[in-house]
Amino acid sequence: QKINRIKTRSLGVSPSFQKTIRGLQSIVNRNLPAIILEGPPGAGRNSFAYELHLMREKHGEFFELDLRFDREPFAKIFPQEDGSAAGLLSYNSTVLLDHSELGEDKLRTALGKINWNNPGTFNGCLLILGTTSSQLARSLNQQFGLHCEKIPSLSERIEDFSVLSRHFSRIAEASFHTNRLKLTPAVVKYLAHTDWPENIREFKSVLIEALSLPKEMINFESASAFPIADNEQLEKAERIVLNLIFEAKQRYERVMVDNEISIRAPQMAFL
Repeated sequence: QKINRIKTRSLGVSPSFQKTIRGLQSIVNRNLPAIILEGPPGAGRNSFAYELHLMREKHGEFFELDLRFDREPFAKIFPQEDGSAAGLLSYNSTVLLDHSELGEDKLRTALGKINWNNPGTFNGCLLILGTTSSQLARSLNQQFGLHCEKIPSLSERIEDFSVLSRHFSRIAEASFHTNRLKLTPAVVKYLAHTDWPENIREFKSVLIEALSLPKEMINFESASAFPIADNEQLEKAERIVLNLIFEAKQRYERVMVDNEISIRAPQMAFL
């Protein structure tokens, strides 16, 4: 699957974000053949992976293997028995894998077949996505020498809310040709100190939904539902915006709960 995204490096100014960008550039400069991008769900690991791909001076295709449908991904990456990169990693391509879908045992078995001492083995770059687990990263580093780069959570990127809000606002306007809500500095400041458990994935989804509402669906008279302590310090228009965003956030969280229940239901039937 080919991915085409805006350059991630332009969407952050926070120290944690800039540290990660410098880390990715260091990986490219050292020409590391395989790395782990580790971070919490929804923190934008795929976007950072594509950013690393763009940083490479000579980059071919970018492949994101969907392991829900592709049960033997390493057969495509390393089809040769000796672990040589005659598959997707040829021609300076970048291959993205999610270890949580692959499974740690299967991942270790596949990595163990790779000839890490042969500099000619790799032509491209293998990126392994993992949730925050220092134990896994430390173990793979010791066993295979894999470098781990940490992707920050949204709560570690408070300074980035302004640029992210502007970016998602432009997406809403371009995609739905509507954006009648103004994100003032006061609104953005409150959003920056709101809890976003699903990180940037949740923030993006909620903000775009709220900003994309048609005018006839916006209640410009209601501005009291948003649970905000310093209500009196905000203009009415700002309270309306926060109210709409809060309602979209509630809908997002209900969907996440329903999805979790539907996933667990088949497992519970066998208990």
